[in-house]
Amino acid sequence: MTKNYIFRYFTCGLTIEDASKLCLVSATEVKKWDEGKPIPPLCKRVMRMYVGHDLCPSEPEWSDWKMSGKQLIMPNKVALSPHQISTAAYILSLAPNEEHRAAARLLKFARLLRNYLR
Repeated sequence: MTKNYIFRYFTCGLTIEDASKLCLVSATEVKKWDEGKPIPPLCKRVMRMYVGHDLCPSEPEWSDWKMSGKQLIMPNKVALSPHQISTAAYILSLAPNEEHRAAARLLKFARLLRNYLR
């Protein structure tokens, strides 16, 4: 049992088929990773993102956000489907610009306050 196998199967919970579809490689390539061939960094990142371990660590605005399968998990643990996100984006596009700017400022202030209180 290699570190790559442990990462793929136990850490990410991905089958060989799931990992191959997710990384756009063949099942044979995933089996080679399991045998010890290095997993390309991009593939590792995609696997981490898919199971919600990594979204965008370099951006503080996304620090508490996660992906879990096909859902975006907000910091308050509410899961959003792609349809919900699309609907929210459409509703926001209908709002007048000044209201949108005020909401964005309020959200930014709330995030700063949350980070300060940690």
